[in-house]
Amino acid sequence: MIDEKVLPPLPLNHLPLDALRTFVAASELGSFTQAGHQVHRTQSAVSMQMKRLEEELGRRLFERKARTVSLTPDGELLLGYAKRMLRLHDEALASLAAPEMTGQVRLGVPDDYATRYLPGVLSRFARSFPKVRVDVWCRPSNELLAHLAAGELDLCVATGDGADRVKQGGKMVSRMPLVWIGAKGLALETIWNKQDPLPLAVFHEGCLHRRWALEALDKADIPFRIAFGSMSLGAILAAVRSGLLVSVVARSSVDQGCAALGPESGLPPLPSVTVTLHVNEDPKRPAVACLAQFVEAGFAEPVPSN
Repeated sequence: MIDEKVLPPLPLNHLPLDALRTFVAASELGSFTQAGHQVHRTQSAVSMQMKRLEEELGRRLFERKARTVSLTPDGELLLGYAKRMLRLHDEALASLAAPEMTGQVRLGVPDDYATRYLPGVLSRFARSFPKVRVDVWCRPSNELLAHLAAGELDLCVATGDGADRVKQGGKMVSRMPLVWIGAKGLALETIWNKQDPLPLAVFHEGCLHRRWALEALDKADIPFRIAFGSMSLGAILAAVRSGLLVSVVARSSVDQGCAALGPESGLPPLPSVTVTLHVNEDPKRPAVACLAQFVEAGFAEPVPSN
């Protein structure tokens, strides 16, 4: 047990990247066992590696429970640095490995994550590999996974329940809080008096955000009516900006015309969605693996609050 009252100076003059990669996986998955699956180590090896990192830093990074782990304040501090270090490392390695790479890569991303993440990912990738063509498909996660299984995509981003997606071969790249949103400046009581059904704008049937939102309302005994439906994030946000509806989106999707509705709104809490990266690896097509590294790094960046 580390005595935090007499912490020694940090003895390391560098942070081992393999330990940081395991640290990030454990912090995001909340489990040494799940982290082991992702970094291809046993649970005991992950536990020993994290214990060694804590001892070398002289800081306790995790709160340990029976089957789960969570970050301490020192762990939260290290997490931001670790993600940035790994992103720069992976981008540098990919850029130097094959600077003259050519070819085509087919990438699938759900519509509600494309606008927030793709500009940065594609910009950095294009600067490193200007001769590689990237074709992007925007579809719901289940459709993207089906296209990937059929060989019509090379890699895709998907959302869902974390453990299930990891078992499907995905690598967790982020956990994204879901939030209730309304038009910026909206006084919710002007469109909902809590006696009438809550007016909703939601994605079409099959969307995880929709299912979790409706389940949360049912559990809280809050009546609702679906007033607007679409497969497009842009259409959902436009409906919300009308000032007449509320919706549920990932926090990263809240744009300038909308605002998250907090607990004071009376709306029930929502879970976080797990974002995973799935890749059809092909040694003869290194551009696929390189783009996967850039996508993973892009999702590791902090999401601005709105």
